[in-house]
Amino acid sequence: MPEQRHPLTGQKPVQGDPTEEWEAEVVIIGGAVGGMGMAIALSPLGVSSVVLERHRQIQEINRGDALQPMGLSILERWGVLDRIVELGAYNLKEWTFWNPRLGYLGTWSFENLDFPFKYAKVLRHPKIHQAFSDVVVPRTEIQIHRGATVTTFLMNDDRITGVLWPLDHRAVFRPRGRVVAGAACHHPHFRDFLGLPAAHRSVRV
Repeated sequence: MPEQRHPLTGQKPVQGDPTEEWEAEVVIIGGAVGGMGMAIALSPLGVSSVVLERHRQIQEINRGDALQPMGLSILERWGVLDRIVELGAYNLKEWTFWNPRLGYLGTWSFENLDFPFKYAKVLRHPKIHQAFSDVVVPRTEIQIHRGATVTTFLMNDDRITGVLWPLDHRAVFRPRGRVVAGAACHHPHFRDFLGLPAAHRSVRV
């Protein structure tokens, strides 16, 4: 069956033949922390990936994230934790809870957890994103393409096999993979295309 092009909601279908193509086993749409993390997790398994991110630069988000003890063990295994520390993460050893009416409610400490890390780490979200990006860049099995606003899915026999996006309305780029995964939660065109309600977080394709 010939490959079909299906534009995303509100997007115009991409016309013309691609001027450049990339092959990988997995195509990941969304190159922030979730997409980068997916690529890093697949890397030790020998699974190659193409990560597509619509922003050309890491976006400034006025938000701090607390990385929990169990997550720190995963980040250490991925080789991301050292970079997070280098970028200025600080340790959080306990939470103290207050209520505007009742006052002090109590303190919860990480010290009693049965984890290698007895604390969380806090760092601004853009720097966490930067840490993931810095770890991914040297890995040859992971390709990152920024400025990639996906507008069209490629389908063959009811299976998504790749995506298309135009660059400056001139060139068309096409990454292909056995699996296409969506990690762009703030722009759920992928989910809408598959007809999934908002409560669903993932789908096999």
